[in-house]
Amino acid sequence: MAKIGYQTEAELRNMLEKSFWKAFRVSGSISCADIFAFKYISSLHSFDVKLIEVKKTRAKTFYFNPLVKSQLRRLKEIQNPISEPICFFAIKFTNRGWKIISVKKLEGKPIKWEEQDGNNYEGLDASFSDKD
Repeated sequence: MAKIGYQTEAELRNMLEKSFWKAFRVSGSISCADIFAFKYISSLHSFDVKLIEVKKTRAKTFYFNPLVKSQLRRLKEIQNPISEPICFFAIKFTNRGWKIISVKKLEGKPIKWEEQDGNNYEGLDASFSDKD
């Protein structure tokens, strides 16, 4: 089971790195997220930082069980309500694609995969796409 989670995290980490993010896996009890990613933005002379919790489902709907709701609460505590989104849930729908959603927009309600959506990287980065 852990191997499946690791493979999903590695897939997302590789996608981020193709889009010029530096990404590290930090899962376990030391972090509230599975992936820590950052990118230097030269025009602003600063770093863009993201904390990403990675999930995977074979179903067309992802449900928030009590453990996942707890993880969502932890990320919401970190996310400043008035700042740019830094905390995300990345959900891999097996044989379908990814949905990456800011925790600001999540309320613990089920997330459905819609075939017309394609991959959705909402708010993560305009350059982060599946066109590579």
